[in-house]
Amino acid sequence: MGNIVQVKPIFRIDAPSAEDLDAFHRDGFVAYPEVFSDEALKGFIDEIHSREQVTDYFKNNNKGEPDEHGMNIRPWNNKGPWSDQLFDASLVTALLQSIIGENFQFCHSTMHIKMRGGKGIQPHMDHHHWFHNNPVNIAERDKWYVQMLYYPNGFKGGDASLAVISGSPRIVPVPGKQSHYDTLEEMLEGVGNEQAGCELKVKH
Repeated sequence: MGNIVQVKPIFRIDAPSAEDLDAFHRDGFVAYPEVFSDEALKGFIDEIHSREQVTDYFKNNNKGEPDEHGMNIRPWNNKGPWSDQLFDASLVTALLQSIIGENFQFCHSTMHIKMRGGKGIQPHMDHHHWFHNNPVNIAERDKWYVQMLYYPNGFKGGDASLAVISGSPRIVPVPGKQSHYDTLEEMLEGVGNEQAGCELKVKH
């Protein structure tokens, strides 16, 4: 038998609060700042930096200048013991079961790395069942499609940082389009407020 690596829990909490779930159903997302334990955060980052694809990427981008596209590994299969917990930790299981129910399945995992100052992307809706017309996609369109995003190094404005449109998950996507809207400004003009049932606002 191979060596079994024993690691401590990766997150500081094991389950969402009632307020967390209310926020998810109201805004379409819930955020957990500094949810990694100190030991887990260091172990997770060291684990990522030990991967050959990652070290090669940083060697090729060592001038300190932001690259345009970053590095994308999909599917991300060469996880380590810390990374594995991103998908089966108690907090993750409790969140998904509270939102979806007892039974759920994972679609895929991706590791994406960008240099500081990298470019962001246009507003879009990540619900792949709306962008394909296979029978399974049509059957799953009105069900949950939950993304879990982890930022171990954090981010700030200008670092291709994440901006979430509170309430936007209630807007039905248009098949074949990444969004109803071509720009962030168009999305925030108020046209979608009625369908969303609230005022669409950016939250960083």
